Amino acid sequence: MNFDLHVSKRTFEGLLTEYNKLEIPDFQRPYEWKPEHWSDLWNDLIENLDQNYLMGGIVLCGSDNENNLVIDGQQRISTITLLIAGCRDYLWRECGEDAKVDAMGIHDAYIVSGGVVAEKHEPYIILGEVDCKWFEKHIQVSPRSIDEYLPPDLENAD
Repeated sequence: MNFDLHVSKRTFEGLLTEYNKLEIPDFQRPYEWKPEHWSDLWNDLIENLDQNYLMGGIVLCGSDNENNLVIDGQQRISTITLLIAGCRDYLWRECGEDAKVDAMGIHDAYIVSGGVVAEKHEPYIILGEVDCKWFEKHIQVSPRSIDEYLPPDLENAD
């Protein structure tokens, strides 16, 4: 049996660019991070804005369906996606009409591939069975045009 091991540093954007689709397999635990985990990650990110910050290892394994299975790092990847979605939604709701274009750019660059003109919006991250439907409905929702997008109301999310 031959195993290829590749170790490299990537930004979150680089990870999405290189691998295009990351899938959290069903055998991984569901999303479990609590506010203290979010705070730790947020504080680390803020304290290291001017530096190359290593958030920890992410272990990927190729699969037959051309998605890369996330074996380690799913909580961080999911949380970063949630943070990015929060930034997108803040721009959309709070920063005026010009910011909506930026919000859609964030959505297209980090949440789904294809952009608003694509026939299909494919999410970059596919969560496991327990979390997948909620994530699709509240985070990966893709409009057909900029006029159709309404960020989810997470305070009233089911």
